[in-house]
Amino acid sequence: MRESLRLIILVFILSVLVTNITMVYAVTYTAFTADPEEGPARTYDIIAEAYGNDGTYLYFKVQFELAKTTSSDDLHIFLDVGWTTGGDANHVNADYALDTGTIPASGSWTGTFYYWTGAAWASDGSKTVSAYYTTGLTDTIEVYVKLSDIGYDPAGSGDMGVSFWSYDTAYLPGDTANVDDKAPDAGVYTVSHAVIPELPWPMPLVFIPAVVATVYILYRRRFRQYWPRM
Repeated sequence: MRESLRLIILVFILSVLVTNITMVYAVTYTAFTADPEEGPARTYDIIAEAYGNDGTYLYFKVQFELAKTTSSDDLHIFLDVGWTTGGDANHVNADYALDTGTIPASGSWTGTFYYWTGAAWASDGSKTVSAYYTTGLTDTIEVYVKLSDIGYDPAGSGDMGVSFWSYDTAYLPGDTANVDDKAPDAGVYTVSHAVIPELPWPMPLVFIPAVVATVYILYRRRFRQYWPRM
């Protein structure tokens, strides 16, 4: 009875530790090629971008050349997912667009999720685009969306193309005339299908404690006989 209680306590403590470790590890970003500065510094000029995921959400981090002091600008992240066909030929053959809407000077907010119908861009209110400023920074934002909302299939294949378009005011994804900056300037960044998934949350809470519990049980059965009970 006492040994079973010890096992339960051990698994519980490890679960708590795994929760904290997972939250710290959750988003590990991989940088795209930096976008060169062009002309005078402006709040909507994109100079660096990166992507990451935690097995549930796909994240993008975008740094602008100047910090925002008021609500301004708009960012569209176009996704050309290799596991579908078609896409908007005017927007790097994108299938989905993550629109931040007008970016506030601080805090977090919700944008709009768009998909290409085959003829136009349409919003989908059932899917959420979330954004927030990177802690301690006033020139860098992070935007994320559920992997399931972009139809990601871990068993599938096909790389994803990503393009960042910024505007000095809010526009719908169909606008091509008023874009102020693009990253990259032409084409797309490529994200391999193979690097998108990680161990989905909350699997670490199940997997790691199960391994420890198995090791502990084997220890009791095979090695306990060599030590007297305390």
